Amino acid sequence: MLTSAFITLLQENFGAALTRTKLLEAVNRAQNEILGVGCQLMRIKPDPFLTTVLGTYTYQASDALFDASTGAKGAAAGDIRAVRAIFIDTTNLSSIDQLALDTNFTRITYTEVLPRENKVHIKFDSTDSLGPLLDDCVIKWPALYNPGATTITWRAEAYKWPNQLTSESIALSVPEDFQESLLMEKVAQRIERREYGRDDDRAAAFRAENSRFRLKYNKMPSQSGDLTCHPRNL
Repeated sequence: MLTSAFITLLQENFGAALTRTKLLEAVNRAQNEILGVGCQLMRIKPDPFLTTVLGTYTYQASDALFDASTGAKGAAAGDIRAVRAIFIDTTNLSSIDQLALDTNFTRITYTEVLPRENKVHIKFDSTDSLGPLLDDCVIKWPALYNPGATTITWRAEAYKWPNQLTSESIALSVPEDFQESLLMEKVAQRIERREYGRDDDRAAAFRAENSRFRLKYNKMPSQSGDLTCHPRNL
């Protein structure tokens, strides 16, 4: 649904007491609350490149992550909310100091890489962004291991903030199948809280829709990796 159409629908459901500008602000804040958590919808795919500078150990994520769609460094990845992993493809292991990788700081050899796995993680620290457009998600590289000057060596599991609704022409980030349920309930909660100081009437409906949304759109990939042998017939 177009954002403008959604604002019109809100006016039809809740009356015209609030201006379209106020309703747009409410929708934007509602989207940030719904999607500003570990949601797979906001994960950047393919995993972006992390560009590093020799001797530099702290990076603003929004300035250091770049699109990896073509295999070459593309445009800046966007407004980063969180970085959950930094890794290297096993085919590039020889290009970096393998002591830096997350194997209890012991040297990696190819024989230690599990079958069918194609990446090895590095230990790092990070701080999540406190809000959209703040550019405050920070990556801290391990102090003992110089990251080197790289453009397409390191990759990151990164999550963006949703598109900020500064006008009705910007598309909603909540999927269409949850716009008239989850998103509308969240906006209604905000309106109810603003007008009456509490949102009890909408809380149960929102929790139910949010659980359904998380089940559908926040499924995480298996942590066990691909099967390395054929399953047995029982």
